[in-house]
Amino acid sequence: MVERLFDGLALVILLLVLVPLVPLKGMTAEWASAGLTLALIGISVVIVVLLAGLFLVVLSPRTARALAGVGMRFVPDRFQDRVGHLGTLFYSGLESLRQPGPLAAVIALSFVVWLAEFVMYYLVALAFHTGRSYADIAFGGAAANLAISVPSLPGGVGPFEVAFVGS
Repeated sequence: MVERLFDGLALVILLLVLVPLVPLKGMTAEWASAGLTLALIGISVVIVVLLAGLFLVVLSPRTARALAGVGMRFVPDRFQDRVGHLGTLFYSGLESLRQPGPLAAVIALSFVVWLAEFVMYYLVALAFHTGRSYADIAFGGAAANLAISVPSLPGGVGPFEVAFVGS
């Protein structure tokens, strides 16, 4: 979950940086009609809110205990011990995010991994002489990967194609 949130944050930031570099003419109407722009904005807001909540929990053990107590009310008695143990393990895993070094490493690696993946897509685009720039490929890849966060058919069929083909 934490990895997905940081990946989402990296993709949102990449999209914001790439918007001025990518000519959006011709796809704006298609994207707007498909509702993809609104979906990406919605996903971005959800990611930012979840990350803010995650950091609130990490920085405030008292808040974490209070939220865990509320959540445990909905867990059947026979699963209380197991869920409590898993919650404790989850929270202890988040402890590393309290330290600036590991936090910076997680954020930096999210960007490095995505930028490297987009290099791979760019090399494929070069091999097929598509005429697309790295910015075009990175923008399309970021939009497509955020789009698959939207519920879809098995395998992500639907939002990925709309996002990537539209870009």
